[in-house]
Amino acid sequence: MPRLILLSVALLSLLTVKGTEVTPQVPSAGEPSFAIRLSTLGYPTYPSKNFSKTFGIAPTKLAFADSEHLVVTFISSDPGTPSERQGRPDSFRLRLHILVFEIRNGSVDAKRDWPTPNPNDGVVAGHDGKIVVRAGDELTLYDTTLKALKVTDTGPAYESHRRLYRIYTSPSGRFLLLEFNAGADTEYSWMNADNLETLHSFSERLSFLSISDTEIGGWRNTPSRQHEFVIRKSNEPGRVIALPNRWSTKVSFVNEDTIAVESGYSPMPLVRTDGTIIESIAPHHYEWFSRVTTSAEGHRFAFTGSRIRNTLEIFEPHQTWEYVQRVYIYDMPTHTFACDVKVKHSARNQVFPLALSPNGSTLAFLGESLKVYQLPKRQSIARRKRLIPSMGRPV
Repeated sequence: MPRLILLSVALLSLLTVKGTEVTPQVPSAGEPSFAIRLSTLGYPTYPSKNFSKTFGIAPTKLAFADSEHLVVTFISSDPGTPSERQGRPDSFRLRLHILVFEIRNGSVDAKRDWPTPNPNDGVVAGHDGKIVVRAGDELTLYDTTLKALKVTDTGPAYESHRRLYRIYTSPSGRFLLLEFNAGADTEYSWMNADNLETLHSFSERLSFLSISDTEIGGWRNTPSRQHEFVIRKSNEPGRVIALPNRWSTKVSFVNEDTIAVESGYSPMPLVRTDGTIIESIAPHHYEWFSRVTTSAEGHRFAFTGSRIRNTLEIFEPHQTWEYVQRVYIYDMPTHTFACDVKVKHSARNQVFPLALSPNGSTLAFLGESLKVYQLPKRQSIARRKRLIPSMGRPV
């Protein structure tokens, strides 16, 4: 009789599992390989009141030059700048800092700093041991010793009306899309990051862009004032793709033929570039999912899970109180979450830059300090997947 009762309970449990959606626990990545407070390397932990009011925390960017070198750039202001009191971004004497870290031990292999005109300057791409750094309208290609290999001025004197506004980077770091403000039009240049040569240019009004090595995805307005998502090449017209969760405009290429749609508290859809939905994924925590960041080889991507304290105002960013709680790493070949990293001492509305190494084996992010984690290998994930259900949610 006891055996019969146990068997009945087991069958009932199995039916319950089969009839509901199961989201297994995501394993933790453990402790970081190293953690460094950047204040010891010039990072303005306590900037002036005017700097904080104008820029918030120091604008910071991360990128892996290769699997062994992490590049960190941040902006500071020269102390005692008289014009700082004006409180405008162009009234500060800004300084760009570049640090190259050795991943194995956290040592600084190279560092430099120099004046820069733009608070958004810094590293924009990295691959094969090279990085591209923006300083105003100039782009410079460096190696990991910070030796300049090539410099390109994107704002020539004869086109004074054409200013570099924003740069988008493909997941591999091999291609850049430069966005220019030129009067009433928006112009784009498709650039090879290996030699900083422009391959194509075109004009179109797009917003919330993301690019792969071959295509550009972005939103455009229709004559009826609706929004549609378009995927196009730099030298060919685009095609319209129907996406789930149309209220979300944050769409990111995670490899050459797959895009992720950030969906807030909802599961995150992964969609092929032909519009086919692959799956929707969500970890076990109820959090606000954002900041999709991919690895260069396109096998893994990371995103953050945050707590929104003011949930009634999540559509008004200037009134939202966001606290990053975790970073999740999703492994696409196995359709499984590789692990998550718990974020300690998250500041309110922090920019929270993060980066994955080319093969997705290393995660870096800047919270209260710069932290670097070694992530589980794919072989161990495949073994774990045979023991537990998939963490993806098929659509």
